[in-house]
Amino acid sequence: MKTILPFAFFIITLSVLEGVPDPGEAAKVKADPEYLTQTAAVHLTARSNGGKSRWEPWKTDYGSYDRTDVSSYQLVCSLLSTYPGPQRVRMQAFRISRNLASGTLDVKLIQDCNVTYGTNVTVTVSATLQAVNTDVNYAALGERQQGGDKFLGWSWRALDGRNRTIAVASSQPCYDKNALAQPVNAPGTP
Repeated sequence: MKTILPFAFFIITLSVLEGVPDPGEAAKVKADPEYLTQTAAVHLTARSNGGKSRWEPWKTDYGSYDRTDVSSYQLVCSLLSTYPGPQRVRMQAFRISRNLASGTLDVKLIQDCNVTYGTNVTVTVSATLQAVNTDVNYAALGERQQGGDKFLGWSWRALDGRNRTIAVASSQPCYDKNALAQPVNAPGTP
């Protein structure tokens, strides 16, 4: 029984310490405004405010119309530390939309910034997004032209100093995979 306890304790210690920030990184975060915590610990929650507006300059009783839909949202993401001490991560926000002309999914980087946070203090970061699409239908001629981007949702992701995604928050859980699949570019580049 005595030989099992130290072994079991060792395994528990490794699993508990995995992913824990190095206490010495706090000084680096304070000294260098560009330094990102190498193994950060954070919990994300996000929400959005906004909606879709429609401009319809003309339409007929028999089904013809000209429409422009504009989806505008303000995104807010809150970061809460799960480890004591100051940390810094790179936050990225993505707009997820469908291109109506090609039918392809489009994931566009709309925000890229470094965020510093500490113990028991919630820090927020925000971004704005807009998606515009047009739809012109000539029912009598049987012609319909669609273009632009149809808004689907959004995602936030937090990256540590090793460019690893450590947390994701999306408008719908199914969009998490879109943020995870995006390549990590140099800061500020789309």
